[in-house]
Amino acid sequence: IYRQGMGIVNINTNGTPNKLPNAQVNFEIRDASANFIYSDVGNVYEVRPTKDNFSYGLTQQNQSKIVTDSNGYCYVLYGTGSSTYYIEVSQDTTCTTWQGTPLQLTASTACTTISADSYGNGPTMIIAGTKLFFLYSNTEASANKMCARSATITPGSPPTISLNSDETVVFSTASPGYMNQPQLIQASDGAIWAGRYDRVIADQFNIKRSTCSPSPCITSWSSFVIIDSVTSKGSVSLAILGSGKVMGIYSEGSTLYASECTTTPSCGTPINIASIYNGGDYEPKCISDGSIGIGCVYLSV
Repeated sequence: IYRQGMGIVNINTNGTPNKLPNAQVNFEIRDASANFIYSDVGNVYEVRPTKDNFSYGLTQQNQSKIVTDSNGYCYVLYGTGSSTYYIEVSQDTTCTTWQGTPLQLTASTACTTISADSYGNGPTMIIAGTKLFFLYSNTEASANKMCARSATITPGSPPTISLNSDETVVFSTASPGYMNQPQLIQASDGAIWAGRYDRVIADQFNIKRSTCSPSPCITSWSSFVIIDSVTSKGSVSLAILGSGKVMGIYSEGSTLYASECTTTPSCGTPINIASIYNGGDYEPKCISDGSIGIGCVYLSV
């Protein structure tokens, strides 16, 4: 899969920014036969601070996630520790300088606070049209919810952002500390899908589809669908298919599975994609081209 835009490399810096020289961080694209396609050697702009285990991807606490709007401006979501998260907008479309006035991502009345889940995962973020959408956990014993909220992008040179008062509970559970791995994606029909890994009920991978209109919106949701309820889960993720469908992808032990989910929503029987290495910080990562192609990177057995 080739996707034009900004690449992000997972690097564990143990909480220290730019611990590795940027010039030594290389971004490469290769095909299925490992033939070289593209390299951006030495052009990594910044190594932002990360810490702890980062096997669950870009939602990790203290790890950046970057999205780009149709005009080329970049928006970064990052944590500074103590479950504090910020959104910042680039100064221009080179995305090498930033405005320097980050907006703190806060919870409202539905979730009250934002807290990292039991794996250390913080919020996730996507961009859809003129809005940013967030999914985050409040794992306190009195709450234990996963909520969605949006921010509006006001066009300009550069744009500005403001949080909206549309925070909505997407998932909830009676047991504290088990709202894990928030996943958010926009399907090809405009609807927003959310996913979570619930360790309370047989280690379920649950998803929901937004039912509000006009899309994209987050104020109402379908009942949750169980993609699978077998124990010993690893990572979970969502990828876009055509016709409004999404693919739920997860690892269980040394096997990577996928299940196609329709707009009903309902999901088919999971299929075995590959045998993978089970151990350490080597969870698979999967992305799609938005229509028919999904690519996964994993460590083989």
